[in-house]
Amino acid sequence: MKTGSTANIVKLEKKASPKNTWIRSSHELLKRKDLTANAKLVYTYMLDRYLFFTSLEKEYYENMQDIGDALGIQRRTVGDSIKTLEEVGLLRVLKKKVHNTERSVVSHSYHVRDMYGIHD
Repeated sequence: MKTGSTANIVKLEKKASPKNTWIRSSHELLKRKDLTANAKLVYTYMLDRYLFFTSLEKEYYENMQDIGDALGIQRRTVGDSIKTLEEVGLLRVLKKKVHNTERSVVSHSYHVRDMYGIHD
């Protein structure tokens, strides 16, 4: 039995990342000329996240920096893509003011139009 300051330390094993996780895209989306490659990537990612959260009966909130980090693109590129997706009707951004004691913050939730008919 260990004694001293290291007696209560438990070494945690790092869990492996899930294997075979995929996000699919359709040929219809890939052929669209009104969307950039980044907008298509952002749409595919956001649809996947939206379907996950709606399956749990939750709203989909995610900040643009986290989306960019997940996809390996800049936050500004995510913002431009979201604007484009909203303009073509694939995404709706809902803005909600959140008040705290120091300042007001605007929070965004997203409704992603499922062009594949995966989720009704």
